[in-house]
Amino acid sequence: MKKILILSANPINTNKLRLDEEVREIRAALERAQNREAFELITREAIRIDDLRRTLLDNKPQIVHFSGHGTGTDGLVLENTSGEPQIVSTESLEHLFELFKEQVECVLLNACYSEIQAEAIFQYIDCVIGMTQPIQDDSAIYFSKGFYDALFAERSYVDAFKFGQNNINLNKSSPSNIPVLKIRHNFRNSFNNNQRTTQSSLTKPSVSTAVVLVLSTGLVGFFISLGDTELVTKVTLSVCIVFLWLLCAYFYWYWKPPAAKPSKQYRRLRRLVLVGMVAIPILTAIGGYVWHNLPTKDIIVLLADFESSGSEQKNYRVTHNIFEALYNSTKKYPDVKIKRLNKAITEQENALLEGKKHKATIVIWGNYGATEQAVQLSAYFEVLRTEVLRTIEELPEIKPLGRTAAVSELKSFKLQANLSKEMLYLSLFTVGLTRYTANDWDRAIASFTDALKNIKEPILALDQTIVYFYRGTSYSKNGEYDRAINDFNQALKLNPKDAVAYNNRGLSYSDKGDYDRAINDFNQAIKLNPNYALAYNSRGLSYFKKGEYDRAINDYNQAIKLNRNYANAYYIRGNFYYNKGEYDRAINDYNQAIKLNPKDADAYYKRGIAYKNKGSKDKAQENFKKVLELNDDKEYRQKAEKELRELGIL
Repeated sequence: MKKILILSANPINTNKLRLDEEVREIRAALERAQNREAFELITREAIRIDDLRRTLLDNKPQIVHFSGHGTGTDGLVLENTSGEPQIVSTESLEHLFELFKEQVECVLLNACYSEIQAEAIFQYIDCVIGMTQPIQDDSAIYFSKGFYDALFAERSYVDAFKFGQNNINLNKSSPSNIPVLKIRHNFRNSFNNNQRTTQSSLTKPSVSTAVVLVLSTGLVGFFISLGDTELVTKVTLSVCIVFLWLLCAYFYWYWKPPAAKPSKQYRRLRRLVLVGMVAIPILTAIGGYVWHNLPTKDIIVLLADFESSGSEQKNYRVTHNIFEALYNSTKKYPDVKIKRLNKAITEQENALLEGKKHKATIVIWGNYGATEQAVQLSAYFEVLRTEVLRTIEELPEIKPLGRTAAVSELKSFKLQANLSKEMLYLSLFTVGLTRYTANDWDRAIASFTDALKNIKEPILALDQTIVYFYRGTSYSKNGEYDRAINDFNQALKLNPKDAVAYNNRGLSYSDKGDYDRAINDFNQAIKLNPNYALAYNSRGLSYFKKGEYDRAINDYNQAIKLNRNYANAYYIRGNFYYNKGEYDRAINDYNQAIKLNPKDADAYYKRGIAYKNKGSKDKAQENFKKVLELNDDKEYRQKAEKELRELGIL
């Protein structure tokens, strides 16, 4: 509903105006209108300065009509509390309507010489009508009748202005150029006509939008059928981004607001959508770059085609069988994604590039060729996840799977089934490794166990020794020492010369408190590898727990001699010196441990205790505060906070 506020003032000692008749004619025009419910007419007589502000605030009109006297440059004439004239300056009126620029769309000043005020108000209001000269009382009434007859018939302000002028001409028998219209070129307010324009202008974007949505839906369905859900996400986002940009373009170039929308808001909207048209491509490019380079939390297995495109090899469904086996066996792992590349890879370099592009953890690729008697198959398994390769020092090279088999094995799908099992075995092992590097011991154990279930005989690419080794280490980290020892036994049965397996089994014995068996295993590890610093460190810890301190310190010294960057050896030797009360030596070792591993909260804590025992409270305080900064463990933080309270800090 459009609100029209009619204000009038005819103070004493001024020429008498027929204001009541003008209002009566405007009301009559509204009563004749077919859509009179779309308008609300509000009238206020004998208007005062305070009434002007309050009435605008209270009623929130879109059209403000003033009838009364004007003085030209001085302003408009209102009434004071005594009913006498009081002039409101042009500048004051300008600033008043500035405060209502988001609300008022048209101001009609039906007063003599009001063009000056109209010009000032036009800085903030899109449509203003004033009078260039003195206007006779009847001419003012004629103009209002013609103006509102047209406006209530849903004509534009421009048309309504022309109808008002024409009504003066019809009744005065002479052209009238006293009323003057000031309106911005892009301002519209018409009703039915403009609504039809808006609807018709919406038709083309609606059709194009429908076409875009239909095509995008088809593309999404196609990629879903290929199993490429990541591409579905990309296509959906791309469609949304293009649609958003087109919507901004439509609002900037084609859309025009209905009359009830203030033109100030329209201009602000155009500025915003222009910013959007520029910002959307920039933000899309930045977002795409960031998204492409963000590491994924999922474990992605990328499977390339084994068949040549367009060849009859497709009939043997090697790639399909591998995909089905991997997909069905990994469904219980929500973070493991099996993806088809849908093209063949012929070189390792291309496999690495495709893996990086798809953020893959594993890339499986290969090829085969068949004659009438035999089939030659080569399969490759690439582990790309850098944290796996960097963290797992004992991971051997995974050799290619190559074999020659009878064509009958290919045609009966026996070859495909065996290859699928082997690839599944390798994939589950790699999934276990990713869990292992994240210290997720339970899920690492589950993945290693599943890998062992899927193959009974060792394969050249990666035998079962390494799987038992990592599952045993996971059991040990999880506190399941007997199960860990059983797995290390199995690993050593398959490879009796594995020094690392002896060391890790020894650690499990040590954690159980069986120090003699532990020391025997460490001895065997050192016998197999005399430069194995970790085994010396592990044996030194067992000697320390047995109370054989001299042997312990000798082993720590040897571990450090073999590996000057062995932070843990410095830390443990520091603990040994601390227990002997040799605080300076302990602090030196803690210093070296922290230098090699600046985030070792344990070393900071023990160094703080050593400083405290020496009486160096300030240095002790610094170390305990560092523990709080580095460690989120509740129990550990409580210990550090307790020490700080004893030092009088907390």
